Amino acid sequence: MCDTDISMELGFDGGGLEKDGAMIFEIDDIPYYCPARTVHNVMFLRPLKICAGKWYLLWVKVSGLSLDCGSSEQNIVVGDDQVVFTCKSSKKSNDGKLTMKPGMFL
Repeated sequence: MCDTDISMELGFDGGGLEKDGAMIFEIDDIPYYCPARTVHNVMFLRPLKICAGKWYLLWVKVSGLSLDCGSSEQNIVVGDDQVVFTCKSSKKSNDGKLTMKPGMFL
């Protein structure tokens, strides 16, 4: 289960001078089933406008069995449309990599 996805805008300086940010989007729980060695995409119900160069916090709590969650440990992700997302450490997240385990926040 993915508990309440929250997105906050942290501004251009992001984690260096990290503040609480302004909540810009929130959704309710999303139950899902993800067998071992598979991927489950969590999608927002509507598009979320973001600006290049600004940092955003996407906070997702994953609960359930600890299987292969986040085994790839990527800190840079390139989308299908060639948009590059860079993850970094945050006071509100894990180590800045896409490493998800039950109860962790990204």
